[in-house]
Amino acid sequence: MTYTLISGSSRGLGRGIASYLRDKGEKVLTNSRHLSSELKSSDHFVFDCRNRDEVADAVLRISKKCELENLICVVGSGAIRHKESSLQWSENFEANFFSAVILFEETIRKFPNLKNVVFISSIAGSIVTGN
Repeated sequence: MTYTLISGSSRGLGRGIASYLRDKGEKVLTNSRHLSSELKSSDHFVFDCRNRDEVADAVLRISKKCELENLICVVGSGAIRHKESSLQWSENFEANFFSAVILFEETIRKFPNLKNVVFISSIAGSIVTGN
């Protein structure tokens, strides 16, 4: 049996995609940085995609549970404001870009036969131009 791993599934697009696929009968694994009562299940993995060690450990646990066929990266947070410092931009970039790269790299090591990989970033939809 094959599964889809959806990162960033505690809210927003990730949560919606996970819900949609489950409704269609797909086997879905979810991920978030923090555990909430809504997400408690054996198919939910808590790890921070910015932390390579946490990701590697979670992917190892997933590999012992099932075979992944699809990876959908919807990790990220924050809003980009035009007056942010370079440090704030760097933190946003780490959360919204490099976290997906880390997840992909660690996942493809354990699951070299992934059929589909999708990267989604919704932060562009929340660019703020005011104060």
